[in-house]
Amino acid sequence: MQKVENWTSKLDTYLTSTMDLPFKVGHHCCCIAVAHCLKEITGENVVRGIFKGVKNQKKADKILDEYGDVYGVAEHIATLYDIKEIPISYATGGDVVVLSIPEDRIALGIIGLNGRHIYTAARPCGWATFPLSHAKKAYRI
Repeated sequence: MQKVENWTSKLDTYLTSTMDLPFKVGHHCCCIAVAHCLKEITGENVVRGIFKGVKNQKKADKILDEYGDVYGVAEHIATLYDIKEIPISYATGGDVVVLSIPEDRIALGIIGLNGRHIYTAARPCGWATFPLSHAKKAYRI
């Protein structure tokens, strides 16, 4: 995947404009929100077909079960788009991570432009931010 010109301003605009967007499965959940970020960064629609038509938690859970879990979704997308896993210590702004969040959950996130915080769509609304120490896997975009 190649980053588009001015991807930093596109990502910043997207994150800012969706900061208060309510969490909604299939619209603003961790996988879809990161996919929207990747579209801003690369111009590619990476979840086309994977989460198409997902409108509720039951359908989302069925797809997650198909891939095993969020790790499986991340690996599937990485394989399809030849996205390389990197050591977490090398991850920087615009890279995708799998992270641990409260209640022993796993989510997809995007590293913010400052390189120190991970953004993930979380309940009840908007973007939740976590320190990079929550990352379990990282992928170079």
